[in-house]
Amino acid sequence: MGATLSRTSVVASIALAAISGLLSTVSVAVFGQTTDYLKLARSDTPLSAIQPERTRILVELVRRRAAGSAEYAREAAAMKPISPDLYSVQSFSSKETMLSIADQLQRAYQMDVAYSDSLNQSARDFHDRMQKVDPTYLQSFEANMRDSDSVNEATLSTEDQWVKCTSDLYTYAAAHADKISVAKDNKQVIPDPSINNNLNQQIDSCKALQQKMSDERAKAVQLQQDAGNRPH
Repeated sequence: MGATLSRTSVVASIALAAISGLLSTVSVAVFGQTTDYLKLARSDTPLSAIQPERTRILVELVRRRAAGSAEYAREAAAMKPISPDLYSVQSFSSKETMLSIADQLQRAYQMDVAYSDSLNQSARDFHDRMQKVDPTYLQSFEANMRDSDSVNEATLSTEDQWVKCTSDLYTYAAAHADKISVAKDNKQVIPDPSINNNLNQQIDSCKALQQKMSDERAKAVQLQQDAGNRPH
């Protein structure tokens, strides 16, 4: 569905996408014709006073997204970074630490899921209402959002894979915690070659997904910037 955006990970180990880009991306798709509409969305004008109905529906979408993004930004700022750092030697120092890492990651991820769900609900509401009011405009709007949607969905899919990979990694490590230790020189000691190989392979896979996610986020931000630089 058009205007559906991916969640932005709050995990401190990866680069955060700019939350302000959310408003700009939707605003370009919605208000590409003139900045007057954007000023209206940012004003204190009650929705009930906005006419015609198509404009009211558009303004409501941007306001809902802006409010949701602001709330998400506050929650993200209040969340402590994952500690110890993901994939560091210290993160495998004990079973308790490994399980704590997995728990911290899941809590951050669930915040992302909630944010994503709120955005997708606003997209569904917008689609259903605009379909009744102006289906031709809706088709144009969703066409303008198509490239951004595609990149965001790809990023969302990669984030899902990355979180699962990392969660599985620390769950596996915790199950073999009695065979993993940290020496005084801060080097990891895993006498069992099979466990050592499995652990390193999982870490490499997770880091590869992490890099892929970072690259996709950079592409999404570039699309936002390109859209913002187009003449309106």
